[in-house]
Amino acid sequence: MLGDFDFYRVYEIFNRMEAVAWLGIALALPFVVKTDTPRKRCILAVASITFIAFGFTDLAEATTRGRMPSWLWAAKVACAAILLSCRYTYLGWHRFRITDRYLLFALLCLAAMCAGVLTQHFLEIEP
Repeated sequence: MLGDFDFYRVYEIFNRMEAVAWLGIALALPFVVKTDTPRKRCILAVASITFIAFGFTDLAEATTRGRMPSWLWAAKVACAAILLSCRYTYLGWHRFRITDRYLLFALLCLAAMCAGVLTQHFLEIEP
């Protein structure tokens, strides 16, 4: 039975579900996060657009069968960097902490992405 199991189909479905989740976050963000200045509203708009872009990278990833091209990895890292900068800019220097749960989560995700890149690289090496 396990021989009939299609891991790539699960990979595709997971990435499509992840894209829907990012789109949901992008749409909910302006209603959940309170903004009191035009600057913060702008930062929130950039974050929402970036979550949408991140969702599109997951849609693109869904069709790669686990062999993501370099440009897609770069796009994912760029989205993550923009989201981190949005978080930092929204909070400001005086309130930003290295122990911020969103920063720690982002760093964990970045480490997972790096592990994915390395795993893909090592799996593609011909003996």
